[in-house]
Amino acid sequence: MAAWLYLTSVSVTNGSVTVSVAGAHDLSFVEAGWSFDIGTARAEISSGTAPDDSGNSTLTLARPWVGANITGQEAQIVPTSGALRAAIVAMNDTNDYAIVTHKTLTEITTLDKDVTIKDPTGEEHTFATMPKIAREVTEQRTALASDYATKTASLTISATMGYRNAVEKASGGRETLITDAQGNDNIMCVIPRMNYEDLGLSALNLGTGTMTAFLTDGVPRSEVLISKYINSTVGGGVASVGGNYPRVSVNFDTAKSLSTNKGAGWHLMSQHEWELLRFLGLVAGHAPRGNTNWGRAHDARFEVATRIDGRAAGDTAGDGKTKVGQGPLSWMHDGSPYGVCDLVGNVWEWVDQFKIVDGQIICTLDNDPSIAEANWIAQAAFYDNSGGLKLSNSRTATTSTNLEATSIQKTATYVANELMRRLGIEHDGPSSTGRLYVNNDGERLPLRGGGWYIGADAGPAALNLSYPRSDSYSRVGFRSAFFA
Repeated sequence: MAAWLYLTSVSVTNGSVTVSVAGAHDLSFVEAGWSFDIGTARAEISSGTAPDDSGNSTLTLARPWVGANITGQEAQIVPTSGALRAAIVAMNDTNDYAIVTHKTLTEITTLDKDVTIKDPTGEEHTFATMPKIAREVTEQRTALASDYATKTASLTISATMGYRNAVEKASGGRETLITDAQGNDNIMCVIPRMNYEDLGLSALNLGTGTMTAFLTDGVPRSEVLISKYINSTVGGGVASVGGNYPRVSVNFDTAKSLSTNKGAGWHLMSQHEWELLRFLGLVAGHAPRGNTNWGRAHDARFEVATRIDGRAAGDTAGDGKTKVGQGPLSWMHDGSPYGVCDLVGNVWEWVDQFKIVDGQIICTLDNDPSIAEANWIAQAAFYDNSGGLKLSNSRTATTSTNLEATSIQKTATYVANELMRRLGIEHDGPSSTGRLYVNNDGERLPLRGGGWYIGADAGPAALNLSYPRSDSYSRVGFRSAFFA
């Protein structure tokens, strides 16, 4: 093996393969694979040159210099054997392989892609990185969840449609099922459009033309859908579902928003719709009963329903409200299996589109829940204390009193009003039962039907105008209606 060769002045910059050597050293004999050493730094030599006319020669390194810049320092060339050179080559190959492997491992843990790596034999292997695998697993889970949701929704729709078809078939189309925007199913009574003159109630002097319940801003509807049951709490909202206890302790505005929150077309049942049901009961020759005596009908005590407090019907202690829809056919508005339940008794019900302010009646002209309350029409009709509670053209004195609803009298100055007769304010003759309660001081919102505790004072004509909109009681609930 040749002796080590000491160099007195060499210069090389980081990243360069060229080493400048001063001192007239002939390096043309240097073999590839020999070692170039500066201190502890070492690099493999590729070739060398003889000195030029200036006495400078060069070494070419096998790889760029990775150390710091060197200027005029001592170095040495170390001849190596074939075996050592082979070992160095193998070590360099291993180092190169390690560098590639490290790069690949970094990509495997950080990049979303496929990577290819060669094993020591040169064979290539391609596989997905961990981020790619994680993404694909997430996508597959999402796809499976979406597919499950789609199939579940399809099954739910199919079940709902089957339920609706069964309801409509059983009732001959007089009832249907409507699923609201909150996903709750509602059993609804379908009331087809009709005219006042076709009711056969001429003694009530209701006039002619389409009933106001079927008019919205003067435009007729083919039908209205009214909740068969007083609303109960279902799935975070309210729904018309039989066998539940009624939702109570809500003020007027809450009852209204709970109804409109059910989605487009839904609204709190209006005075127009309540009077529609009252008139239909008269047409059917039916005086509906209900829970008017602590879980039973006051005038048919064998007609009972399950009380919320578990007490026996007729027990005047506790809470006498009952499950909605559990009463007999006599508790339907028209006495049929497909009528509206519990219109009389159980709990009072808020209704919309009608109120009094200081005794003056303010209402919508027809069934239009979209009209803001500020735009309701003030009527030339007042509840006045004029020798007792009477209808008048002004309020002369305040009162808080009650009387049989259909017995209310009119002052000599009052001008009869057809709309007031259609809304159950005026009565041209006895018709339905129920008591009228009025406080003509301030704003009062209407409650209808009566409660479980008032006996004969409950009825289809029962109207309570004693309470402000803010009041909420455990004896007051509400029901919704729907425009398809």
